[in-house]
Amino acid sequence: MASFTLIVPLETGCCRGMVTFWCKRVPSKEHRVDHAATSTRGEVSPLASLRIPDRYKPGIKILAALTVSQYEEFLAAVKRAPNTLTTIRDFEAWITPEVPSISPTDVSRLVYSITSLYKLPLRYVVTASKLASDVLEGAYSGIPNFQVGEGSDFAQRLTALLAVESFDIVALKAKGLQEESERTFCEARILTDIRPVFGNKVEDAPTAAIVVHTLKLVYHEMSGHKEFFLALDEDDIASLKKTLERAEAKEEFEVPS
Repeated sequence: MASFTLIVPLETGCCRGMVTFWCKRVPSKEHRVDHAATSTRGEVSPLASLRIPDRYKPGIKILAALTVSQYEEFLAAVKRAPNTLTTIRDFEAWITPEVPSISPTDVSRLVYSITSLYKLPLRYVVTASKLASDVLEGAYSGIPNFQVGEGSDFAQRLTALLAVESFDIVALKAKGLQEESERTFCEARILTDIRPVFGNKVEDAPTAAIVVHTLKLVYHEMSGHKEFFLALDEDDIASLKKTLERAEAKEEFEVPS
């Protein structure tokens, strides 16, 4: 009887946070850039240079490629956005019809990338203009075929958008509070092994089999992804399920206005 492993996903989807994991890259001595990428005042930022996560690159690239009229339309729209919007999805839904010159997909990508950056100036005690310049440097070094449209000032665009309070929505605030923790959840899997049980004579066929579960937890630290494993039995799984269901029920609680 051969042993085999069943991999059962318990949770899927990693790195869905909106704020963290923009990581600073330490440039080598040979690294040089020939564009204005330190700051708009020529100062060096403690974040230089940023490694832009792949999921935010499309929005950064779109921001750089917007025409002047498209950018001005988008900026005006986000400035008009009501402060009653409480989720990223609501924010996107309100903004999209306000900017007909930009496709809904591009609007979604713009909002996703910009909201991810909104809290960084406060978190790292850096001005929005310095952050924008660091993003520009990271874009040139980390996004293939990145180009800024003719007559456009990418750092100025991003700086202006980071000053718009409508990006400081409730969902983003809540996410920031969650991510103040030293470690944040990334993903989990249950590894299930069926293991044979042999009698006194190992040359005989197994007399039984047992099921062994191992919980794999992956989490984020500032230094990167980490993981650890926990053995589970049937009672453990039932207890874990009950705990998660209780937490899920708490999510349905509405704070009185």
